[in-house]
Amino acid sequence: MITTSLTKRDLNRLNTLKKHQNGCTLQRTGIFKTLHEDLGIGNATGAKLILSRTDVNRIRELYLQHSNIDVFEDIDLTTRTKTTQHFQNEKLSSHQVKSTFLSVYPLAQKTFKLNEQQIVVPKGAFISIPLEHISSAHTSTFILVENFETFIDLKKANFDFDSFPADTLVAYRGDKDFGIVMSQIKQALPTCHLVGFFDCDPQGFSMARASKCDSILAPNTDLATFKRLGQTDLFDRQYATLKDDGVFGKVYELMIEGQCGVVQEALIQHQVPLHLAPIRRP
Repeated sequence: MITTSLTKRDLNRLNTLKKHQNGCTLQRTGIFKTLHEDLGIGNATGAKLILSRTDVNRIRELYLQHSNIDVFEDIDLTTRTKTTQHFQNEKLSSHQVKSTFLSVYPLAQKTFKLNEQQIVVPKGAFISIPLEHISSAHTSTFILVENFETFIDLKKANFDFDSFPADTLVAYRGDKDFGIVMSQIKQALPTCHLVGFFDCDPQGFSMARASKCDSILAPNTDLATFKRLGQTDLFDRQYATLKDDGVFGKVYELMIEGQCGVVQEALIQHQVPLHLAPIRRP
């Protein structure tokens, strides 16, 4: 997706960031439109996208991690061998070579329906299906989880999962091997209720916004507990990337007041009560 289907034009546009490491304003098209819509990077205004210094660094880190390239440096793509060191598509065509997959399992049942077929998922297992087939999933609710460990251990969290509809599916946000899934679920199933479970830090809130979640699983706790479990370095590193207008309610206020972020693993380990918090959009 963002890192596995780059075109030469995408790469050339990304390379311009080396001249604008402190931030810039550019056309919200192509790869930059995708980065904004799927990962919440940058601030959109009209047809333009405003990137802060932090936004530019996030883009650089994304491609360093997932494609082993530094967008601040020129990249040698003169041979197919050199190209495949960075991209699965050695021709840098505009067509995606490897499908993006979504890893899912049914929350309460052993099966779910996909393409009019019953898919059996053994307890404790999950399946990965091509993203283009998600629109044929029979479900009213998706729970999108940020971290893989939490995706597997979701039901260990302190929440009444029986309150979700019986056809609920749990989905992993993805990784560099199968692609990162954000707003695509909502695009494929616009009437589906999308619940996000992300870290309670600026980056987590940014992902919740980018994925177009209808609500989030959030800690139902007080400031003292939030601070006791929180990490100030998460807040300090990420706060500049958060573009928020109060849509996340109390948990956002706890983060701001506590000046810290709390990861999902800590919420589960310490059995912090969770509640379903609607995202208030205009």
